[in-house]
Amino acid sequence: MRAVNLVPFEYVLKHERDLDEKTIFTIRGMNGSEGLRHTSLLLSPKERVDEAFLYVVGCCLISWDGLIDSQGKDIKFSDNTKDNLNLLSSDVISELYLEIEASSKIDGAQKKK
Repeated sequence: MRAVNLVPFEYVLKHERDLDEKTIFTIRGMNGSEGLRHTSLLLSPKERVDEAFLYVVGCCLISWDGLIDSQGKDIKFSDNTKDNLNLLSSDVISELYLEIEASSKIDGAQKKK
């Protein structure tokens, strides 16, 4: 496992990595309180799992560059988290969630400190 990465980093979706024009998402790992909330949502009834994904991406998505709509117009990142999440497909949210979750792991040596 890797160290918790609270420092923002750039992430490109897997299906866009070989494209000339790609969306660059700036994300970070979850902090301790976000991780606890995430865990409590995952341990809740199944319908709350989607809420956990949205919660994590909403907390840890800092910005994007190069996101375009179906007409080729640039979509600006908003200060409104719900607006931003509504613009992303469930596939994009899932992939961002998995990368954020992976960057939020603490290995055994770090847990002992």
